[in-house]
Amino acid sequence: RGRTPPASNRSQALVPEGATVLPNPKGTAPGLWHAANDKLLAVLPGVPAEMRHLFEHEVRSRLRERRDGQVIRHRTICTAGIGESHLHERIGDVSDLVSAATKLAFLPSPQGVRLRLTARGDDEVVVEERLDRLEERLRERAEKYIFGTGSDTTIEAVAGTMLRDRSLTVAVAESCTGGYVANRITSVSGSSAYFEGGVVAYSYASKTSLLDVSVDDLREVGAVSEAVARQMAEGVRRRFQADVGLATTGIAGPTGGTPDKPVGTVWIGCARRGEGVEAKLLNLTKERALNKALSCTALLNFLRRLLSDEKQPRPA
Repeated sequence: RGRTPPASNRSQALVPEGATVLPNPKGTAPGLWHAANDKLLAVLPGVPAEMRHLFEHEVRSRLRERRDGQVIRHRTICTAGIGESHLHERIGDVSDLVSAATKLAFLPSPQGVRLRLTARGDDEVVVEERLDRLEERLRERAEKYIFGTGSDTTIEAVAGTMLRDRSLTVAVAESCTGGYVANRITSVSGSSAYFEGGVVAYSYASKTSLLDVSVDDLREVGAVSEAVARQMAEGVRRRFQADVGLATTGIAGPTGGTPDKPVGTVWIGCARRGEGVEAKLLNLTKERALNKALSCTALLNFLRRLLSDEKQPRPA
């Protein structure tokens, strides 16, 4: 890019004797691979995206070449709309399928709970069969919360695919999330095919002037209410002439809560052309950043669930 690297970057060019350089197209620091005396050493950059890329494209294949004959396989099932404890309870006892050689891990985050299945053994066919049985059991007990598979799958990508497959467009009206929903939607490459735009309407004035929210409702029930969430969703849908309108309004915290509406109270709404408007109440945490992330995930999953009820894609 025509830049002169600082002197501190020179250390990244040092290569120990006998080591192999692993090229890093995502950054300046390369990785290193060294094998000696039946020992393996992989040195990777600390930036997560760079580390992941080098492992997937450089390290994994080298490890497979040197494996001791044992097969290790992983699968990831992505869920949303249910917390870790409730998901664990819903899945119930799977001890007949889990052992030292077949494991199940619950990995919660603001984007949902990922179920990581791991199996190992000497026979690849047997390993895959064990994973098949465990995955089948999990799907039987938690199917409606599963939105995809794979460690890189996101709810925004899945919802986006559903919109595109149905030839639908979407617009968003955000209050408590402050643009985070639009950010998540547009983080998906190709989202311009279905994303029309968004409005961050924080004040009463912006809600009424931009989204046609009723002044009387704002005064009587407040911005954090089912009525306002519904009007925001329909208002933004009409404003952008989109097929779907999404909305968030809530108390992200840590201040602003009341006995009737404590911090973490959030309403989300979804308006669909010809299908009416639906809203849902969320009771979240006391942490502002976490509440914004959880609200976004809940709204995208709300959209996914509503679209899943549509059996046939709309004609283009």
